[in-house]
Amino acid sequence: AILESGRLDGDSEGDGTILNLSPGGCMILSDIAVMIGQPYQLIIQSPSVLSPITIDSATVRWAHTHEFGVKIVSIGPDQEERLLELFHRLRSIAS
Repeated sequence: AILESGRLDGDSEGDGTILNLSPGGCMILSDIAVMIGQPYQLIIQSPSVLSPITIDSATVRWAHTHEFGVKIVSIGPDQEERLLELFHRLRSIAS
């Protein structure tokens, strides 16, 4: 899945690839410079979903060169349902 990430204050934006998705967060491979503890809005795009899934706020928990992990803090109920559907679909494909 591809994602666009932008800090809530609009200062940082870019693309990344989700390497590990769970209902509570994900690991992202990207050249985006992120700060641990900073909230971001995420837009997840995947061929598996018709329209992007928006996560209102996800906080960076850790960061290494070209990868970082985020914890989902705020997501609307309809978007959360779609995220869970995507998670289960990807999980069944991987099994």
